[in-house]
Amino acid sequence: MINYSVRILLLICLFTLTIKIGAQETQCLDFDGIDDYVEINAKNFNLKNGDDFSFEVWFKTNEVLAEDNEDFVKGNVIFAIQDSLAKVAEEHMLRVGIGGDGGVYLELGFSGSEDTYSAGFNDGEWHHLAISIPANGNQTQIYVDGDKIATDNFDPINWVDADLAYFGQELDNNFSLLDSTHLVFKYTDFFKGRLVGAKLWKSIRSEYDFRQSMQTDGLCGEESDMLACYSFRQAIFENYEDVLLDEVNGNNGKLINFALDGLKSNWIVEDINLDIGDLNISTKIAIGPNPTSDFLNIKWSNVGDINAINIYSIEGRKLADYNNLIFSSELAIDTHNWNAGIYIVELSNSSGDYFSRKILKK
Repeated sequence: MINYSVRILLLICLFTLTIKIGAQETQCLDFDGIDDYVEINAKNFNLKNGDDFSFEVWFKTNEVLAEDNEDFVKGNVIFAIQDSLAKVAEEHMLRVGIGGDGGVYLELGFSGSEDTYSAGFNDGEWHHLAISIPANGNQTQIYVDGDKIATDNFDPINWVDADLAYFGQELDNNFSLLDSTHLVFKYTDFFKGRLVGAKLWKSIRSEYDFRQSMQTDGLCGEESDMLACYSFRQAIFENYEDVLLDEVNGNNGKLINFALDGLKSNWIVEDINLDIGDLNISTKIAIGPNPTSDFLNIKWSNVGDINAINIYSIEGRKLADYNNLIFSSELAIDTHNWNAGIYIVELSNSSGDYFSRKILKK
C-alpha cells in the first residue's frame, strides 16, 4: 500500500504532467534575487489622481523566508511604483509581491497589509497574479490564477508624484542624516524568480476580464485602456539588448545588471509555455475564501465530470474525501474543526485530470 507522503508526491507529479501536456519551450526573464531589476519611467504612464488602475503578471518563485526574517511579509517584490523624491521611505505608491509564506502582499500609499493574503504560491510553479484598484482604494480586488483571494480597503494612490516603476525590487529612500539635504537611495527586497506577461490598465478589470486575459498566454494585444504591456519574452526580439519592451505605448524599461554570455543575455532562461488554453482547468474552478475560517466553497464548470475531491494535510495525510459528485457543480466544506495551517484540496475528473490548490485555514 502506498503511504500518504508518496501518494501526495505522485499527485503533484501527475498534476505537473497534466499542466505540461502540449507545452513548448519559450523564453522568460529570470531575476536572481540579488541585484536584478527593471526600471521604468512611471511618468509616461500618464496616470492622474482619480484614475482607476489594474495590473497583472505571471510569476514563478520558490523563495521561502523564515518567519523571523524582517522581510517575511514584504520581501520578494514583483512590482512597485514610487516617488523617488519622497522624504519618507514608506511612500511606495504601490508595492506588490510574494511573502515568505508564499502569500500575496499589497501596499498602496501609506496603507498595506501586515499579513499576506492566502499562502503557498512560492511552490516553483507558474501563477497568474492580478489586482484591480479603484481610484479611492476601497474594495481593491486581488486574484491569483483567476480566483479572487482578497478584497481590502487602501489609501488612494497619489499618482501625480509617481515617477519610477520597478519590476523585481522597490526603492527605499530618505534624506541623509548628516545634513538633511541629500537623498540616500537603497534598492531592496529583490525578487527571486521568473516573470512573464505583465499588463497595466487605466481601468477596473473584473474577474472575467482577468480570466480572459489569462488565455492570451501572457502575450500582448490591443485592449482598451491598456497603459503598457511587457511580455518579458526578450529572445523574440533582441536578446542582447538591455531593454524591456513595452509593446503597446513604447514606455520601455531598462534591465539593471544586464550582461552577456557570448550573444546570450544572463537574464533569459528557457521555461515551459504557459499553454493556458490546454492546461488550465484552474480557470474554471473557484475555491474560496482563501484563507478560510468557516466554510470553504468549491465551484466548477466545463471541466468534465468531477468524480472526487480530497483534502490532504501539508504532510500528505488524507483528511477527507468527497465522492459521487458527477451530477454536482459545487461543494461547501465545513472547516470549523480544522486546525490552523495549510491544506491541499485536490479535484479529479473522469478524464484523469488532477487539480490541486493550497488553502490556508486561520
